[in-house]
Amino acid sequence: MRLQKCLMLFCLWVSCTAAPAASAQEPAAEFINLPSSLPSDHLRNTPLYLNGELPAQTAHKNLPAEFFAGLTQHPRLSLASRVKRSLSGYENRRRQYVRCELKDGQVLVGTVVYARDNYFVLRTGAVAEKDIEYSQMASEPKPVAGTGQKIKRGAEITGMVTVAVVLAPIVIPILLVACVFGTCVD
Repeated sequence: MRLQKCLMLFCLWVSCTAAPAASAQEPAAEFINLPSSLPSDHLRNTPLYLNGELPAQTAHKNLPAEFFAGLTQHPRLSLASRVKRSLSGYENRRRQYVRCELKDGQVLVGTVVYARDNYFVLRTGAVAEKDIEYSQMASEPKPVAGTGQKIKRGAEITGMVTVAVVLAPIVIPILLVACVFGTCVD
């Protein structure tokens, strides 16, 4: 409580000593004679530039035809080249799902495992992978959230773990008994 009173007295002392110094400052001379408000007709009729101070007009330059000649000599990259270029970026981001539309109408969503010169591998499930040639693509792959694929892949992994946990106690004793009686499976 005593500390609180000391802090309050200190703050009061600082505010009393700072108030006269703040009121002693006078506004700058160029702002003293400015009006506090202007009538709207005065604002509408005021020119933006004085008569002698018009901004300089920039001259438009006509470019020669040779400047544009090189633009048509570079054809657009083929679809296979564009697909290959975009997939090289997705190959480094393993968690990015992409949507691939094939020429036969099939749409695949998955992650890019790796990309080669003529094809790439798309992982569409927990263990399912598909080799796709660049020439089979109808359009460039598009990044997607892949929420449905993530749920599907998680369900596949959960199912495999469940089957392994359920079958292990049944299969292991059967194999042990079979090996004891000499009919062991290689």
